[in-house]
Amino acid sequence: VGLDTDLWYHLNAGRYIVEHGALPRDSSVFSFITPPRPWMDYYWLFQVLVYGLFTTTGYEGLAIFRSVVYLFLMGLVLSFLIRRHHSHNSYLACAAVFVLYVVLFAPRLQMARPYIISYVFIVIFLYYLEFLPHRVLVLPALAIIWFNLHGIEYPICLFMVMAYTTEALWQQFRSSSAPRAHPRALLVSTLLCLFVAYTATPLGVDLLRVPFISTQMASSYIAELKPFNVVEMLSSLHMTGLLPSRQTLQALFFLIVSFAAAATCIKRQARLSHLMLFVAGLVL
Repeated sequence: VGLDTDLWYHLNAGRYIVEHGALPRDSSVFSFITPPRPWMDYYWLFQVLVYGLFTTTGYEGLAIFRSVVYLFLMGLVLSFLIRRHHSHNSYLACAAVFVLYVVLFAPRLQMARPYIISYVFIVIFLYYLEFLPHRVLVLPALAIIWFNLHGIEYPICLFMVMAYTTEALWQQFRSSSAPRAHPRALLVSTLLCLFVAYTATPLGVDLLRVPFISTQMASSYIAELKPFNVVEMLSSLHMTGLLPSRQTLQALFFLIVSFAAAATCIKRQARLSHLMLFVAGLVL
């Protein structure tokens, strides 16, 4: 569980919130940054959650929590893939893609950190948008929970809902047939998700700028914030014994997704929402 110092950072913040009944507002809390910077605690609810687990169950409880989140996430991914590819001919491809998800996410979910919750909510939102469009008005309520657990992810949430809203509006504009999802419900859901992003968290409007704060300095010592180089990723293919490296699996996954997107465009089966999400993923 304790693979980096962020765990104790979150546990200390959770303890502070529980003991004081308020978020820490001082600059550079638990830090040594000079000059001091205001701290935006956009994951306060996650900190309270892990602190509560730690005080009652210790590190074992955090390990179980992490494992449950991982299993639940993989269950959601498998359910999504099966429902998307329900023909028997595609089960083998579905299984192969699922194995890639299992292997690629395993290292990321070894730590009890807020982003593991965001992975779960991303799949839940996509599941509603893809398969339950008649129930999308539940998404703003889920967004309130998500934004308090890991508020910096609110642009991802908004873009996903906006992509499906744009598709529904485009379908309605281009043809007389009814779109897959009701544009009005999706539009209301998008606006409500935006509304709760700056009203339903303790940070209020301040949360809106958090995802866009420069990480240039942090990228010098945090690997996941360094500039991403596709050529470098594709040229780092190698095997350790009979097993491919994680970089190799990432490159393979990238190629599969890119070829799938190209194939749907060539066959003229591409959906606007899927293309928007694909392009957004490339940019991110």
